[in-house]
Amino acid sequence: MMIEIIGTPAMLEQLAEEAAELSQAALKVARILRGENPTPVLLGNAKAHLQEEYTDVIQCANELRLLVDPAQIKDKKQRFQERVQTAGLSNETVTMAQNRDLRKIIHNITGGPFLTKTEWLAIIKIINVACDRNDKA
Repeated sequence: MMIEIIGTPAMLEQLAEEAAELSQAALKVARILRGENPTPVLLGNAKAHLQEEYTDVIQCANELRLLVDPAQIKDKKQRFQERVQTAGLSNETVTMAQNRDLRKIIHNITGGPFLTKTEWLAIIKIINVACDRNDKA
């Protein structure tokens, strides 16, 4: 095992480094999916890099004999579900994917990534009408 060669402190440092690289890879994929901050990296390449960094983290964790706690995962899932319910998110809530789709439609119609002020105001007007309608219901 590698930990026997480099020692526990060095393996913990490597785990921290790999975890930071995993974080950066996840942020890059999110940036590409969101489409708001252009990058020359293609989605497939970014996802492959994300998987590579995740594998590196798992390798370090295995060397350190870190184990997953199923009870902690269950608790975390429960807390997340409670937060979603508390926030009022439901099947009626628009997803990030739907927001991206709307952004693509706007981009295709306007021919660019940004709206004009007039277009933005028209969309705000539609949203306000929908909100008013829901408030009266």
